[in-house]
Amino acid sequence: MKAVEVRVRRLAGFTDDIIGTDLMTRALKLGGPLADPEAPSGEVEGTMMLFRGAYAVLRNPSGHREVTFDDVTEASEAVMTASLLLLTPAGGGSVSVHRLVQAVTADQMPAQLGAAWREATAAVIEARPPR
Repeated sequence: MKAVEVRVRRLAGFTDDIIGTDLMTRALKLGGPLADPEAPSGEVEGTMMLFRGAYAVLRNPSGHREVTFDDVTEASEAVMTASLLLLTPAGGGSVSVHRLVQAVTADQMPAQLGAAWREATAAVIEARPPR
């Protein structure tokens, strides 16, 4: 989650003193620098709350105390929450990955793996029949 915070701050153009849930709110709120201007207001608010809530639950505790996932259920819930953030309904039975998640994932991916993913994605798009 720290990588998400750093990336959100940089993309939004905020200074290092804007942190945590306040950062997520300012960056992703309606009219915020990272809000999707074409999305309905309810979806913009939902995205903001999703990132803000995930940050509060998954990042804040480890920033304030030692957190261990000794409980398999608790660890699974953290992973499922992260998975939920990766998938955003796009309609028509498909999903899309939020652009912030795409950017963070791409930043952390080794160059060779990133190139392979770009090639695979292009092949899938080219193979898809037009609607």
